[in-house]
Amino acid sequence: MTAIQRRILTIDGGGLKGMIPAAFLAEIERQVGRPLHEYFDLIVGTSTGGIIAAGLAMGLRADGIASIYRDAGPRIFPTLSWASRAWVWTAGWVRTKYPTARLRAELQSQFGDRQIGEAQTRLVVPSWDRTAQREYVWKTRHCGRFRSDHTKPIVNALISTASAPTYFSCASRHGGTGLVDGGVWANNPMLIATIEALGVLKWAPESVHMLSLGCVREDEIPPESGGLIRWARPGTTLLMQAQSRLAIGGTYLLTGDRPNSPRRIFRIEATAPKGYFSLDGAHALSEMEGLGHSLARQYLDHVGPIFFNGPASPFKPLPVDAADDDLA
Repeated sequence: MTAIQRRILTIDGGGLKGMIPAAFLAEIERQVGRPLHEYFDLIVGTSTGGIIAAGLAMGLRADGIASIYRDAGPRIFPTLSWASRAWVWTAGWVRTKYPTARLRAELQSQFGDRQIGEAQTRLVVPSWDRTAQREYVWKTRHCGRFRSDHTKPIVNALISTASAPTYFSCASRHGGTGLVDGGVWANNPMLIATIEALGVLKWAPESVHMLSLGCVREDEIPPESGGLIRWARPGTTLLMQAQSRLAIGGTYLLTGDRPNSPRRIFRIEATAPKGYFSLDGAHALSEMEGLGHSLARQYLDHVGPIFFNGPASPFKPLPVDAADDDLA
């Protein structure tokens, strides 16, 4: 018996570089002519990808999500003079670079007081609990043991997943525990999505079809040796690359997708020289938007017949009294 096809969308973290996957999705949506959440059974996003994922899950149009970057991006990460940027860089050694209140205000203007439970498809948004030193993953009520997240404001989840260390202060939640950017452990959330699909939702591995969107791949070979000065910049890139490679490889392994079989796992990301785009580089938003549209035109013929050939089954959240092993 053929397993029901399950379609998953994942979106990486990357600050304002999220304009690239946002623009990619906006162009796809323009071509297919329907809200994109209708085509996916599960949407997973980390950090800036969490904002995009939540916007789609809440029913926002993809172009409207891209406009958040276009309009709010320069307010959250203002383009500064060289002197001001030097001051921000220097001050960044002892405090965060940007006020979290500004990010919260922009997200509040888009999402208001809407709760996670209002999502129109299954949604997963990872963050990190700095006190307990473990993952903290926000989810819709698509499994019986998820009993509280659906009543929480979506903005709280987005602030926590996007609170990148050194850029924003850690987010607080009930009980005073601080949450930080999910990118510290799952910047590429492919493996998180795979675990959710296979381990929680019990979907058959062969049924999983995943469209994974990165922001920008910036390969940098680290030095063979050296101290902190030589490793400071490439070290962070190396950690992100390594985590992403684990997520990609783990997803292929667990879903059983093979190079010689009909493809079910698609990874799409732009490439650029190291430092060409930055997490807070609002000056390049127009160029990133154009790059996202270009990628969509390039890949639509490949992913369209698989992911956008008809709507997914409507998502029905479980009732509060559902048993732990009840699945939607």
